[in-house]
Amino acid sequence: EAGGDVTSPTANKLDELGKKELVRHMSTFMINTQNESMAWDNTVADNMFALATKQLECMWPRDTLFKYFQAMETLQENMKEFQELQYIAALAIFAFHDTY
Repeated sequence: EAGGDVTSPTANKLDELGKKELVRHMSTFMINTQNESMAWDNTVADNMFALATKQLECMWPRDTLFKYFQAMETLQENMKEFQELQYIAALAIFAFHDTY
């Protein structure tokens, strides 16, 4: 063919298998991270319940409390970014899947 790439059926088959394998690995990764996320949510809920049921009063030094809130804010931002990355990965999986 003039002006076009000529690829063998074997090369096309290998390329297709590579993309299917990538989709399979990405799907497995997404399922595993979803399970880990659910486990983390359960851990946070359990800890919040334990903290809510305890009626122990305490006073944190202002600097320690401020550092704690900064750490929680950073954690929340990281979780939001992770969720966005999961969404992008899911879109990539769907795009690969729709192609084949």
